[in-house]
Amino acid sequence: MSRHDAASFIEINRGKEPVKNLAPYLQADRSAWIQDIRKASQRRFETIKLFRVYRQAVSHIIMLRAFRDKQEAPPYLYQLVEVPVSIFNSIEDAPVEAFASDGPRVPCMVDGKQVATVALDRSDAKITASGIRLSACIVHAEWQKQEESQRPRK
Repeated sequence: MSRHDAASFIEINRGKEPVKNLAPYLQADRSAWIQDIRKASQRRFETIKLFRVYRQAVSHIIMLRAFRDKQEAPPYLYQLVEVPVSIFNSIEDAPVEAFASDGPRVPCMVDGKQVATVALDRSDAKITASGIRLSACIVHAEWQKQEESQRPRK
């Protein structure tokens, strides 16, 4: 059975200056407010505000996926995938109840289907996106590793 590794994420910003305070790997934020806020309505407000800033700053998320048979084996297949930043738009429509628990997990919906989950982790003050469906993404390229015997000689 094959498995894949998320090898790299690149967030492309909209402006000329580098994006500051936006960590890679779809880890959207590390902020004390995540641990401090007790009310679901305030947690929802701060999360929506954060993702508005994120969507204004980042125009594309590019991910290189590597597939391998075993953990120690070299990859045999690669994919270059674009994750649309628009998958986070539905956070603004999430009800207050979605932000009520100690570790809220807010579904990201596109056309009535869940395509990702945004999790607020109060234990280490971070917000992450996970479970991003490939069907919500654009696969720009896919290629297989060439074996030594298949490479052109100089």
